[in-house]
Amino acid sequence: MNASTEGRDATLTFEGDSPRERTPAPAPHLFVIWAGGHPFGARHSLADVDAVEIGRSRDGGHERSAGGSRERLRLRFDDPWMSSAHAQIVRRDLHFVVTDQGSKNGVFVGDRRVRETVLRDRDVLRCGNTFMRFRDRLVVDHDAPADLSEAQLPAETGLRTLLPALRRQFEEVVAIARSQSPVLIRGPTGSGKELLAEAIHARSGRSGPLIPINCGALAPNLVESELFGHRKGAFSGAEENREGLVQASAGGTLFLDEVGELPLPAQAALLRALQDGEVRPIGSAKPKKIDLRVIAATNRDLEGLVAGDRFRRDLYGRLAGYVVRLPPLVRRTEDFGVIAGSISRARSDPSTLPRFSPDVVRALLAHPWPQNARELDHVLRRATTLAARDTITTEHLPPELLNPGPLPSDLDAPVPEDARRRQLIGLLEEHGGNISAVARTMGKVRSQVQRWLKRYGIEASDYRSDR
Repeated sequence: MNASTEGRDATLTFEGDSPRERTPAPAPHLFVIWAGGHPFGARHSLADVDAVEIGRSRDGGHERSAGGSRERLRLRFDDPWMSSAHAQIVRRDLHFVVTDQGSKNGVFVGDRRVRETVLRDRDVLRCGNTFMRFRDRLVVDHDAPADLSEAQLPAETGLRTLLPALRRQFEEVVAIARSQSPVLIRGPTGSGKELLAEAIHARSGRSGPLIPINCGALAPNLVESELFGHRKGAFSGAEENREGLVQASAGGTLFLDEVGELPLPAQAALLRALQDGEVRPIGSAKPKKIDLRVIAATNRDLEGLVAGDRFRRDLYGRLAGYVVRLPPLVRRTEDFGVIAGSISRARSDPSTLPRFSPDVVRALLAHPWPQNARELDHVLRRATTLAARDTITTEHLPPELLNPGPLPSDLDAPVPEDARRRQLIGLLEEHGGNISAVARTMGKVRSQVQRWLKRYGIEASDYRSDR
């Protein structure tokens, strides 16, 4: 039995009593990462496109029109480095081929200047000072728009993405936000866990404040006092009654950052508070009922800590009501312009942002970003300050970005050992320790990935998924 809906909606199939939405077919897409020297983000489906025309126009924008058996997509950019008719991408059999249309500054795929070449999955394409990324087989929802720009994304920085899989996670997070369900955010350092927690709180409808706690920065002998408060005279130095951070978050959201760093005694007290909905300040015989909602975040392997008896299994179960995993920045090349633009606009007036030279954009895209978006924030702040209102050039970059490796599209180019190790760790975090998924993403056989893991002393089991 099956049921159909109109337009682009999915067809439901029924197996027993459980309806299941048919998986959308993968389709080619073109992401705009940087446009005319400025960070930008857009996603264009090529599923129904025969040809893409790329050129310069002061007004910019995109337009779809009938052409041949499919549509023709025109992309225009306010890019002084781009020619008015710069490049064309044409469907040929099962491939898309990019051709230089006689441009002044050339067409580059990775670091190769090309006259004509077949685009491969994940290739980075540069026309003038506009950078794009081609994805050959990307699964998006049936009702996803053919063209999606950063202007259509949520206002909260922590929810902004063009990547379909991550976008689906964020949509689920928004739905969960208005419930009492705890949320556990997994991801490497600097990947935006606090920004996502802020977005969840903003969408929760809760009137109280968001109270962030860096569990790794709490003094071990004061953890319980900081979390749950104390009464005057409860211990040496307790000279007055003090409300704890848990109680301060009542009616709002308690954000436990680096929750894996909590010592075991504090874990037991936190578990009681979550189970009973009340806190007992140190030195008090009477607990106090509170309206408590918790978001926790960690870059650590909580399952491994549980197995080693360093994190309570029952507390983990309480915190992991809904788990969302944030990938490292190096795995979000398609979102790079969205993230960089959000950072830049938060720091200065968008109308005064300087342009970035092509060499700088190339260096930014090739950097492995071990500290993720946090490191990008520092780099952009430094460059913007040093350049003032002039064009940002490589002289405004820190030394570690001045000798960049290959662009993400150059899958077969030699990769420095430290960059390869960071890449593997990032992919293991993204795919929950699944070696086969890592190999597919890298375009390598599984045995090659296993050899690299052995060489670098990396245990895939340390990153196994909790979902």
